[in-house]
Amino acid sequence: MTLCTEETVYIRGRKVKFYRGGAGPQLLFLHHAFCPVWLPIHETLAAQFEVVVPIHPGFAGSEESFDEFEEMEDLVFHYLDLRLALDLDRPVVVGASFGGWITAEWAMRYGATLSQLILIDALGLRVDGAPAADVFSLDGAAHVRALRLSISRQSAIELLSLSNQNSNADYLGRARRFGCAGPWPCLSRRNHRF
Repeated sequence: MTLCTEETVYIRGRKVKFYRGGAGPQLLFLHHAFCPVWLPIHETLAAQFEVVVPIHPGFAGSEESFDEFEEMEDLVFHYLDLRLALDLDRPVVVGASFGGWITAEWAMRYGATLSQLILIDALGLRVDGAPAADVFSLDGAAHVRALRLSISRQSAIELLSLSNQNSNADYLGRARRFGCAGPWPCLSRRNHRF
């Protein structure tokens, strides 16, 4: 079992909490909106990578100055600054759901600053013939079903538990702030960049 540490760094005067564990090539994991903690997937990745899991601005442990972020590009710049502050040289960047939206925007604009891009159920990327649920309108149990997770799996149980502890309305408000007028942001018009 890899031990992770909980650390804090200040980016442009804003406190940012993050988790770090493992050794090897650098991997930055941008979490989804409902689970800003160290998870079994991070543990698995830490067997081969140095994993860094920062908490998004406005989320538990990084609450400060969320009102300074007016659009998605502000979050992208935040993570570019974090990358420099933590001396992450062209890391592998993994983004899940809301974190995938940020990661996709980052890769489309500043792809030379990362070595690989991995998206897990990224918001905003539409694929013909594969409709997706508006995850921000779902409660924890519906979220797990939408992600097609088996409730018998420990990771699904943890996700369900954490989702029910948080207010979906809070996360919905945060997502909508970045231009998500409906269930999806406007990334689909730029899908060709991938």
